Amino acid sequence: MKKIGFILSIAIVAPTLFTSCKKNYDCTCAYSGFTNMVSPMNDYKKGDAEDACSDIETNFQTVDPTASCVLTAD
Repeated sequence: MKKIGFILSIAIVAPTLFTSCKKNYDCTCAYSGFTNMVSPMNDYKKGDAEDACSDIETNFQTVDPTASCVLTAD
């Protein structure tokens, strides 16, 4: 009986250990006198959202070298 309980608890917990957390993020940028230019990023992993926001910042910096973007979680 203890084996069945152990196996069931592993079967319930294991899938949550192997799934990645996806959240909604906003990439808020300021450039060329504009502020709060928000790019929503829904269902992103944190690392992917950071990379995407960094890419957006790099694109804005081609027009305005002082452009900056900040990633926030919803």
